[in-house]
Order: sequence, then C-alpha cells, then structure tokens
Amino acid sequence: MNTRISLSKKAVILFFVFLLPVITYFLLKSGQNMYKPLPVYGPKEVASTFHLKKGRKIQDTIYHTISYYPSADTGKIIMANFLLTDDAFGNKAANEQTWRLVDYFKKNPKLQFVTYAANNQWLVDSNKNDNWKVIYAPIDSLGSIAQQQYLLNEVKIDSLTKKYTASRRFIMLDQHHRIRGFYRMENRYNIDTLMDEVKVLTVELIREEDDKKLK
Repeated sequence: MNTRISLSKKAVILFFVFLLPVITYFLLKSGQNMYKPLPVYGPKEVASTFHLKKGRKIQDTIYHTISYYPSADTGKIIMANFLLTDDAFGNKAANEQTWRLVDYFKKNPKLQFVTYAANNQWLVDSNKNDNWKVIYAPIDSLGSIAQQQYLLNEVKIDSLTKKYTASRRFIMLDQHHRIRGFYRMENRYNIDTLMDEVKVLTVELIREEDDKKLK
C-alpha cells in the first residue's frame, strides 16, 4: 500500500517537473520562442543591492509584498479572494467559482486557495477542503487589508449604506507574496487567463526550487 502511494506521489512530481513546463512553454511561446514571465503588480523601488545574471551586474528591485496570509503557506502560490458584504447571491456565486477552481487544481500541491471573510455564514453552503482555507476577521480589518495590501481599488465604503462594497476578484500571489495577477470572477476570459497563469507561475516556482537545490 505504501509502495503504491509512493509511486503515485512520484508520478505527480514527475508531471509537474517535466510535463507541465513543456505544456506551458508551447502555450505561451511568442514569435521568438521566449518564455514570458508574469508582471509584478504594485509600487516598486530600486534597491541599493545588486545580483549577477549571466555575468552581468543587475540592480535589485524592492517589490510590494503582502504580509497578511496564512503563515503555513509560505513558499506556495496563493489565490485569494474577499467576502466583504452580506450579498447572499454574490457570495454564493463567488464560492461556487472558487470551488470549481479548487477542484480543477486539486493535483497542484504548489497552489493554495484562501478566502478572507467577515462572517462564517457567508460560506455556510460551500465545499471546502485542505486546499481551500477560510480566514475570518472583522470586516474593517479585512477592508483595510483588501485596499492597502491586496490593492483592490474597488473596495470602498459606500456613502449611503456606510458598508464596504464587494470585490468579485481573485488575486494571485507568488511564493514571495508579491501580486502577480488580478482576475474578475464573472469574466470567462479572466478565468481562462487565471488557469493559464497559475501554470506559468507554478513553472516559475519549480524552476526557482530547482535552482536553489543546485547551489
């Protein structure tokens, strides 16, 4: 039994190390057959330090990073979303879309879904598993985190209701907790893009892990 489990794990590892980079390469190759990395979002500044790349001295960049995330998920790709309103229909739609993606990526051990919610009743009908975590916190704290850390400009205080507006968006963080993508939940093209870009970022993560092992 243990042997069978071990072989299954090896098969999964082999897929992500060898097959996924090849598939992603053919999906994303440009006219010059160059691998195109994803952008890093948020403010950035030039550091006073340098690193070497192919013998060239390149100045480092300090990127905007997220400090609010599940501590156990350091080193993983995080796909986050926020539930900040009591809109039952909107929350249900967001949870259903999250579950579809959780199920689609269930064989990717590098990816963790995280939903930040102000009320546990907003996920009462949801299917959750180890790859989909829910973190509850006061709504004012989450609203501030969504605005200032996750850079969700649509999250504001409504002037009439004095409540936070909804955010129907996924935010993808890389293994260094930098923002690498924003995706609207109700937009089919955005979700297709999300699926492709998760694969791109997974390849980036694996390559970085491999480089560290060689050092």
